[in-house]
Order: sequence, then structure tokens, then C-alpha cells
Amino acid sequence: MARSSGCAPLLCDHRETCLETIMSGHGLRRGVSFCAIGERYIFLDLEADRYFCLPQPLDRQFHRLTETGEAEPPVRQALQRIGVLSMGHGYPLTACTRRAAITASAQAQDGASASVPLGTARALANRSLWNRRVRTRALAANIADVIRKRENLQPARDAAAALQGVASAYRHAGLIRSTRGRCLPTSMALMSDLAKAGVCARMVMGVQLGPFSAHCWVEVGSGLVCEDAGTVAPYVPILVV
Repeated sequence: MARSSGCAPLLCDHRETCLETIMSGHGLRRGVSFCAIGERYIFLDLEADRYFCLPQPLDRQFHRLTETGEAEPPVRQALQRIGVLSMGHGYPLTACTRRAAITASAQAQDGASASVPLGTARALANRSLWNRRVRTRALAANIADVIRKRENLQPARDAAAALQGVASAYRHAGLIRSTRGRCLPTSMALMSDLAKAGVCARMVMGVQLGPFSAHCWVEVGSGLVCEDAGTVAPYVPILVV
């Protein structure tokens, strides 16, 4: 990945894995990530655009595989059929262990600004664009697009001011048109606008069980952007891009 943007390395994206650490024999299939919640593993398959759990007996075998590197051939074959393992060469069987940010989010400043109406209109337009993309394009393609935009950003001279401007626009846009049920396209839109403004950000996808639900949000540094800490606290990150 390009480093000219000054972005920190991705924490749960196996595309960052050095070639020397790619496993032979068996390994995690490209495009698959997972996290642990209690005694269960939750998987995200970007290519298939789905979350899933393994049947409990196979889940226990996968636990053993991640801990010892050992599994019987039938177990490996079953994991390959399900789409978890890549036989021959794959990525390390490492769960996403990153904790969600819990610091205060970037908030819109009080008071009117001449740039707010224009910025809000742009945020609404970009959200509509990404709503369409999420409906019509594969998840993997959309995430790859977000990553490309972030890789090509030119760092802002005043990153704090740039972040504040984008956050203000999206906060106002959220008052006009709710983001409820649209966390994924909203986060992708926010990521693309932050990249355009020269701000390096991360998009985090998280999950929870009992019952299952998923959420997506954006972080800059150790803080959330246009998101409340209480909302993301129950979610365990499964992918960070």
C-alpha cells in the first residue's frame, strides 16, 4: 500500500501481510476476516458479501487450528468448501483484535458558517451516490474503491480544520436526511470526503451477537467521526480498512 498519505498501516486487513508470512499448506482465504466474540468466531466474506458463523463442532476445530496450526484433512477440506481456508497458500489465521474507539467524536461546531450549506449539500449528494453503489456493487469492490481514494489523498495542511469541516457537513446532512439503517454507505461516503479533504481515516466494520447485528463507522486517530461512543461500544471490530 502507498504510504505517501501518511496513513497508519491497516490493522485487520490481511492485504498488509508481508509475503514472508503468507502460510503454505493452508491459510485464511483472501477477502475473509474474522473476530472472536466469547467462544464463537464470526466471519466476514467480502466477496460473498455475508457474515457467518461455523457450526459449533467445526468452530471448535477452527479454534484448535488457530491455536496449534493443526487440523485433520477432513476439517481443512470442510473449511475450504465453506470458503474460510485457501489451500496451497493463504493468509495467517489471525482474528481482528482491535478495540473500537471510545473517545469523543468529531462534532459540528456551534454557530452558522458560510461553508455549511454548500458542504451539507455535497455530503447529501455523496451519501446518495454511495447508497446507490452499495445497492448495485459488490462489497469488495466498494471497499477497494474507498481504499484507493485514501491511498491517493494529499495530506491537508490543517488536518484538524479539514476534519472539522467534513464532520460539520455530515452532521448537518444527518439532520436533514437520517442515516438510520445506512451506516455502510454513510461511512463510505464520509471516508471518500475525508480523503478528498486530505484527512487519513479508517472505516471499521463491527459485529455483535445475541442477537446478531453489524455496524460500520469511521475513526480518525483514536476518535470517532460523526458517531457516538455508546453506539459503537457493543460492537467487536471484524474488519478495519
